[in-house]
Amino acid sequence: MSHEKANLLYQATKAAEQQFEYFLTGAIGAMFAYTVQNYTPHRLDLSPSTLEPLAIVCLAGAFFCGLKRIECLFHHSGISYQKFQELGDAQVTEDAIRLIVTQPEKHQPRQGSTIESIAKDAQAHRSRAQSADPLLDSLGTQVRRYYTWRNSLMLAGFSLIVAAKIAAPYFAPTKPPIPAPTPPAATQTSQKPVSDPTPPKGMKISEQGVARQPAISSTITFQPPSHSRRWAHF
Repeated sequence: MSHEKANLLYQATKAAEQQFEYFLTGAIGAMFAYTVQNYTPHRLDLSPSTLEPLAIVCLAGAFFCGLKRIECLFHHSGISYQKFQELGDAQVTEDAIRLIVTQPEKHQPRQGSTIESIAKDAQAHRSRAQSADPLLDSLGTQVRRYYTWRNSLMLAGFSLIVAAKIAAPYFAPTKPPIPAPTPPAATQTSQKPVSDPTPPKGMKISEQGVARQPAISSTITFQPPSHSRRWAHF
């Protein structure tokens, strides 16, 4: 009964671990996509905006490591299942050999098989189970390595994004102060210069004080030429 409870607890823990891996990898992918979507390419310089490309690279690496970790976990689970199957078959075969040896009157080998052949089958099952150990060790190392790289790159990416957002206002270019609007100048009444009251020669001043030219007569007197002087010599 305790063995069954241990198996149930192991399966529940494994399912919770897989769900956490999916959630964390999905969160990293969503953060990576959001950062790329809101990033505007520009020339790199010594400003906080330069941290955003580094954050994108870190998040991309963390997302890749998360996917590889899930893939390695799948392979590790599959190979572990096959190993346990081989160990179970080997245990059943060895139990059968033990019963045949201890109780020959009740248990006999199947037709065409002997105790030696059954023992060879058990040894083959155990050999196949042992051959999976190096592969499981390699996959376990990869799982731990991807776990370390994923968490490190994830924290680095989040830290760079936060640092870029916080430091951006302090490195923003200062704008020149806007001058205050000057009040409109006081309206001055335009005064015409006072003309010289002395009128020019030949002009008279009227009662209103305006100089006027003397009226020119429109009557023209025609004087015919005198012919008497012309004929006076004859």
